[in-house]
Amino acid sequence: MYRAELERASMTPSIVSRGKSVSSISPIHSCQASLNERPLCYVGDLGNGDKREFSVDEGSILLIRHKGKFFALGSKCAHCGDPLVNGLLIHGKIRCAKLGTAYNIKTGYLDDFPGLDNIQTHTVLVRNDTVFLVTTREKLISERVVPVMTKCRNFVNDPVVIIGAGVSALTCAETLRQEGFRDRIVMITREGVLPYDRTQLSKTVEIDQERLLLRPREFFENYDIEIMLNTRVKSLSTEEKVVFLEDGATVQYSHIVLAMGSVPSKLNVKGSDLEGIKYLRTMDDAADLYGCMKKRHISILGSNLLGLELAATMGSQSRSVSLFGKSALPLTMLPNQVGQAVREFAQVESLFLRQNSLVKAIEGFDKVGHMVLKDGLCAVAHIVVPAIGVRPCTSLLLGSSISTNSHGFVVVDSQMKTSARNVLAIGDLTSFPLSAFNGNMVNCGHWYSAQFQGRKAAMTIVQKEWSTPLVPFFWTSFLNRVLTFAGDLSCSTDERIIRGSLKDNNFVCYCIKNDEVMAVVNCGTKNVAVQFMEMTQNKIKIKKLDVVKNESDNWMTYAPTRSQFE
Repeated sequence: MYRAELERASMTPSIVSRGKSVSSISPIHSCQASLNERPLCYVGDLGNGDKREFSVDEGSILLIRHKGKFFALGSKCAHCGDPLVNGLLIHGKIRCAKLGTAYNIKTGYLDDFPGLDNIQTHTVLVRNDTVFLVTTREKLISERVVPVMTKCRNFVNDPVVIIGAGVSALTCAETLRQEGFRDRIVMITREGVLPYDRTQLSKTVEIDQERLLLRPREFFENYDIEIMLNTRVKSLSTEEKVVFLEDGATVQYSHIVLAMGSVPSKLNVKGSDLEGIKYLRTMDDAADLYGCMKKRHISILGSNLLGLELAATMGSQSRSVSLFGKSALPLTMLPNQVGQAVREFAQVESLFLRQNSLVKAIEGFDKVGHMVLKDGLCAVAHIVVPAIGVRPCTSLLLGSSISTNSHGFVVVDSQMKTSARNVLAIGDLTSFPLSAFNGNMVNCGHWYSAQFQGRKAAMTIVQKEWSTPLVPFFWTSFLNRVLTFAGDLSCSTDERIIRGSLKDNNFVCYCIKNDEVMAVVNCGTKNVAVQFMEMTQNKIKIKKLDVVKNESDNWMTYAPTRSQFE
C-alpha cells in the first residue's frame, strides 16, 4: 500500500534527499495542526551505518540507520553549521567532519566539544517497509537546542566565582547549571562585553558584537548566571576565600575558578611604543586594527597560527601584508614537514612570508614608518602586528599559595585543581596532564581544550565523575584551507608519514614516536584528525605499520580498527 502511495505522490516535492532524488512525497497524515507524519524513504534504502539528508518543508533533517534502528536529527552542526551527513557515525554519536563536534544520535545531546548547544531530534516510525518522520514545523526550523539547565535556588551560600568570561569560563558556568548546581554563580571579567567567540577575531574583518556573542544577555538572566563586566580583580586570599576587586569591593566564594586566559607577549625592541603597533586579543583590539588597515602596508610579526590567519584575513583589505617569522619555517610547534608544506602553499597563494627574520628596530616620526631587520633589510610598514606568543594572565596570583611553573602557567591536576584548596584553574593559563599521553604536562590554548577543562572543573565542583580523557584538538583556517590537529603535538617524535598536499586540499601528516602515532595534522575531507581524536579517547592505538597499510587514511573502514568503531 505505502509503496504504491509513494509512487503516486504529488509532483510537488515536500521532501528531497540530499545527493539522491526520492519520490515526491506529500504528508499523508496530520496528527494535529503543528504535528505531521510523512514518509521519508523505504527501509531498504539505508543500510546499517548509512545516513541521508532530507529537505523537509522549510528545514532539513538527517536520517541515520544504526544497528537496525532509524534516528532523525538536525542536519547541521550546531557549532559550525557543517552538514552532518558528511560526519562520522561512531559509537552511537555523529561527529562533525569539520571540527569534530559530537552529538548523541538518540537524544541530540552535545557529546563532545567544540560547541554549546544540542541539536534537534525527531520521531521516526517504521510501518510496512516505509520510514516515516513525525515532527513539527517549529522543530524543523530551529536546529539548535539549548541544554536543559536549572536556576539558582540558594542565594545565601557563598557563590562559585569564575574569574574570566572566555569559552572555558562560560562552559564551566553552563555545566554547573546543567548538572543541577543551584547556588549562585558569579563571573567577573575586565572586558565590557558578554562572552564571545574570540577565535573569529583573526578570521574576519567584520566585527559584529551581537554576531560574536556566544549567549545573549537574556540567557544569563534566565539561568541566574551573574556577570560583572568592566571589573578588575586585584588579588585573592585563598585562606579567607575572598576576591579583592580594584574598586575596593570584595566577593566571598565557596569555590573559585581561575579563567583569566592570556595576554599577547609584548614586542621589546627600539620603537615598539610607536603609534601603529597593534596587538590582537579583544573585540576592541580587532575593531581598532581592522578599522585603520585600509590602504596601509601591514607587517605581521610571527608565523604562528595567529599570524597566518591575520595575514590571510587582512590581505584583501589592506595595501599589502607581509608576514615575518624568526624561525626557518612557520608553525614551529608542528613538525618541520608541516611548516614546509604551509610555506610552499603560502607562496603559491602569493602570501609574502619571510622566515629567519628578526626585528632590530621599528622607526618613524611618532608613528610606524618602517621596520629594520637584523639582516639589514628595511621593510615599509604603517601598522605592525606582533603575534609572537602569549603569556598567562596571572599577576593577581602574586603572593598566593597557588603553584605555577617556570613559564608562569598555573599547574593543575586531572581534576583541574590547583595547589590551593577550593581553587581550580582552566583554559589558556593552565599547565595540565594529558592522561591519554602518559600524563605529559602541557599548555594548550585552544577552544576545545578550554571547553573540556571548563566542564571538568564544573564536574569536580559538583563531585561527579567524568572520565573522558582530553585529546588536544584545534584548527586553523587561512587561504581557503582548514587545518585540523589532534593529539600531543608537544612531544618530540621519531618519524612523520605524509600524504597529499595543501595545494590539493588532501594533506595528512602522522607524527610517530616509538612506532605509535602520537598526533595527526589534516587538511581536506579525510577527517583523519577527527578520527584520531575519537580513537584515542577510546584507547584505540595506531601503529606505524597500520599507517603504511591504510593508504586510504579511512580508519573506519580499515579492517583492524573497523569493528572498534561500531
